[in-house]
Amino acid sequence: MFNNLFGAKKQEPKKNLDAHAVSENIAQKIEDIGIRCKKMENDSAELKKKAVAKKKAGDNRSAIVMLKKSKMYEKELAKLEGQMMMLEQQQMMIQSAEFDNGVFQGMKEGKDVMTNLQENMKIEDME
Repeated sequence: MFNNLFGAKKQEPKKNLDAHAVSENIAQKIEDIGIRCKKMENDSAELKKKAVAKKKAGDNRSAIVMLKKSKMYEKELAKLEGQMMMLEQQQMMIQSAEFDNGVFQGMKEGKDVMTNLQENMKIEDME
């Protein structure tokens, strides 16, 4: 009753998504995350080296700042690795569902062929 008065959410039409295209898109995202992970690892290692150099030079405050940045990069790296794992799982589920759908279609076609063959072969025709 009040939905029309206050503006109910409109149903968006469902998009017809291609499983293969979505799987390729996910693979691209995984590759992008992998590149970003390598960059984060390199940046973190570089910051640790700089922190050691600052410590040897006697600049403890800068060394601590560098270590904090390194730790921040490592947290971001852990988050990226988690995202990459979730995308890989999603990709596997899509591929599995696509394969299962193909098997189902094959079984359905086989059943239809068998039904058609059985209809064509009747006992009365053999006599």
